[in-house]
Amino acid sequence: MNGFKTSIDDFGTGYSTLKMLQRTSLDIVKIDRSFIPLSSDYPEKEKSMNILKGMVNLTRNLGMKVIAEGVEDKTQLEYIREMNCDFVQGYVFDKPLPESEFEKRADAQYYD
Repeated sequence: MNGFKTSIDDFGTGYSTLKMLQRTSLDIVKIDRSFIPLSSDYPEKEKSMNILKGMVNLTRNLGMKVIAEGVEDKTQLEYIREMNCDFVQGYVFDKPLPESEFEKRADAQYYD
C-alpha cells in the first residue's frame, strides 16, 4: 500500500490494547519496555517471560512484525532472541543520538 507501514508503539500499556490488534490493520507492534524481563532474578521473572512470549507469539501469529524496546543488556538481548522478535531497540546497542551524530556514525561505517 504505497510503501507505508503502520505500527503501534508501547503495546500493552495505555490505549494500546488487544482490542487495537483486532480492530486495526497493523504491520508492526512495538512491545513496551515494561514487558522486557530484567536480567537479574526476581520473584515474577518467569511470569514476565511467559507474558512476553505470549505477546510475541500472538503478534507474529497475526502476521505482524515485533519490536522489543528498552533492551538494556546482553542477557535481555538473549531473552529477545529466544522469543524470535524481529527487531530490538535499546541501550544494549547505543544511547539515543542527535541526527547529526547518527549520520556521522552511519557514514563512517558505510565507508569503512
